[in-house]
Amino acid sequence: MRVFNEVMLTALVLALVFAGSLCPAQDQPAPTGEGVPSATEQAGRIFDMKIPDGFESQPAEEAGILKWKKGTGEIFIVVGDIFAGTGEALFEALHDAAKRDENYQSVRLVTVPGGRGMVLEEKAPSDPQRSVTWRLVVVTKKNVINVDFSAPVQEFQSFTPDFQKALESFALKATS
Repeated sequence: MRVFNEVMLTALVLALVFAGSLCPAQDQPAPTGEGVPSATEQAGRIFDMKIPDGFESQPAEEAGILKWKKGTGEIFIVVGDIFAGTGEALFEALHDAAKRDENYQSVRLVTVPGGRGMVLEEKAPSDPQRSVTWRLVVVTKKNVINVDFSAPVQEFQSFTPDFQKALESFALKATS
């Protein structure tokens, strides 16, 4: 069963990466800095999220991927389309797999009007140089949005307030 869970989560990540390359509207560079109300306001975005001060937009290798960095902390977003089945069935499968995955210390549902969301908090690795991640997964009728907030385990706590504010600011736009 654990192998199945790992395969499901790996398949989600791969699907998001490949599907992201099919979403050119997500490829626009995002503004950052003081006085900018949102880093993801360009036309065509299906969500909005306030990127914390100090995080700078980074070039992405693939269309449909957005990322920001501040020191060793990173915010990484991938948006993909659901091509088969329903968003509800996909969400339930991902949620069940995440709850069984021993790599997560916490899997909690979050309220996201217009979709279903969950936050997965990774267990801290024993290697202090390795990154730890909070992952927000949001599923709508047509899309999957994956937002990773990560930093090395020894520095993660210093990023927690920024990551929490960004996580709480996430909202789907009415058109999604």
